[in-house]
Amino acid sequence: MKKKCKMVYIKGIPVGVRKSQSYPLGLISIRNYVYKDEFLKNNLNIDIDVFDFYEEDEKILLNYYNDKPDVIAFSCYIWNYNRILELSRKLKLVLTDTLILFGGPQIQDSKKVLESQSHVDIVSVGEGEITLKNVFYSMFEKIKISDIKGITYRYQGNIIDNGKNEIIDNLDDIPSLIEDEYMYENKIALYETSRGCPFGCKYCCWSERRMRYYSLERVEADLKRIFSYEHIEQLFLIDSELDIDINRAKEVIKLVIKYNTRNILVQGFLGLHKVDMELLKLCKIANFRFGIGIQSTNIETLNNCGRTWFNKDVMEDTIKNVLKFYDKNLLELQLIIGLPGDNLEKFKRSLQWCLKLDIRKITANRLIVFPGTYFYNNKDEFGIVFDNEPYNLIYQNSTYSYEEIIKSEALFRGLTFILSLLSPKEIREISTVIDIWVILDGFAENIIKNGLCFDKRQEYDLPSKDSHVRLVKSLLDTIEEIDIKNDFKMHLKLFFTNKYEYFLFKSNIREGILGKKFIYYRNVKIEGSNLVSNKNTLTFCIYNQSKNIIKSLTLNNEVSEIFKELLENHYSNNKVCTKSNNTEIKSKILEYLIQNNYIS
Repeated sequence: MKKKCKMVYIKGIPVGVRKSQSYPLGLISIRNYVYKDEFLKNNLNIDIDVFDFYEEDEKILLNYYNDKPDVIAFSCYIWNYNRILELSRKLKLVLTDTLILFGGPQIQDSKKVLESQSHVDIVSVGEGEITLKNVFYSMFEKIKISDIKGITYRYQGNIIDNGKNEIIDNLDDIPSLIEDEYMYENKIALYETSRGCPFGCKYCCWSERRMRYYSLERVEADLKRIFSYEHIEQLFLIDSELDIDINRAKEVIKLVIKYNTRNILVQGFLGLHKVDMELLKLCKIANFRFGIGIQSTNIETLNNCGRTWFNKDVMEDTIKNVLKFYDKNLLELQLIIGLPGDNLEKFKRSLQWCLKLDIRKITANRLIVFPGTYFYNNKDEFGIVFDNEPYNLIYQNSTYSYEEIIKSEALFRGLTFILSLLSPKEIREISTVIDIWVILDGFAENIIKNGLCFDKRQEYDLPSKDSHVRLVKSLLDTIEEIDIKNDFKMHLKLFFTNKYEYFLFKSNIREGILGKKFIYYRNVKIEGSNLVSNKNTLTFCIYNQSKNIIKSLTLNNEVSEIFKELLENHYSNNKVCTKSNNTEIKSKILEYLIQNNYIS
């Protein structure tokens, strides 16, 4: 009779209206590698079970109790670790003879896991293909468990650590994952063309610094297959940085261009340590959206993180050159809140630096002190105080107080919301009249007071949800509290209100395209099926929206009147403007309307 192994992957918490789209890439890789061995393929049955975060325990327990697996292997990530601890403990109560095995990125301190979790039998650290294959061989007594590298286990009341794991040198030895059934269940495909990261940042838990690559022939076959699945809407290349080997990165992007005939979204990470214009032009053709890990622009902070190679002035020049021909909507700048050496003011400077580059997509998350990282093992060096349970969030360090961390999160939450309404250019224009950071500082205080930076779902909720309505109210309250003239205060509030309503309108259009039956915009009912085709209705809505935005843009009545008449004439096909003969003003207004997509 075949022995049975259950590999368990628990998805992340579904956020807002979104369902988790992740799938067990690591487990599929291990299973496919194990099944290359004819003996194990014929004598071991491996099932990969994917559960939603809130799957009922009793349902899982009953199924596993009836099936009686010999081993249950859990893939542990920071988002599901506590959930796995709860489920695995219950499974051990009813399956006392079943081996419970933990592995995955969250598992770094294997002895601590076994000391604190009495129901866990074996812990695997690092890449699991070779390690798990040998564990399965030990179940058939073909190898001694004491000879298996990369595991820590219990033996006669003691905890035994067998040392560092073995890794695969030739990644092509791993059979392709693309034919797996889970590829059919997700709209987002994850794919790696390499493993490893050479940089060794002190906050990062990347386990292997040595770079290894799949052959380009293998990558081509896999990408061709991925892009052939019509249900897949997005491909995420999960390499640490695609351009570590620039020449190879060019070949990978060429393959994306060749096979992505449906032009689905492809994204990943570029380091831009060395600018190669040919690579960037290929990325532009491929509509490749990439993130750049800035983390901080403060030199002391970067040195503390081990990022001594990063130069913000060089990176600024690099990004400016890239933006001369690259779509700024395809770039994302990434920061970390709570890094040693930073504080609220230095974080604010990093945000200002990002805004200056005219990139709308900025992300900032609180530092996670991953087990096994330099910051985790040397916390006292930087006065790092963090929660030692997942999510392992930092609470303070010697330069960054808890209060400042909360204010930084609120400040970023406020900036993110404003960036959903305005472009960086519009923010700079407002700053010529009033310092936008005066608004943001007050907005952050109101966000904290109203508890809006603690609901992690808000970032993903539809803009009509309660959290966004409360954010608008907090923003308007902030403007009301600012010491400026009442007439400008009124126009500023109207400006943000209309921007938000237009944002709602565009979001509702997206909902309609996705199948919503109808929406209301300014008391106009628009049927979902007509959201794209009914141009008259859309024109009416945009026209009314534009007129209201015009009112908030200027205190000059003459310019407002010209603005409105030009807009009215555009939709009535009347090219005559009677309000003014000033062609320069008319030209500038028309340019503004076109740039902001009010007219085409």
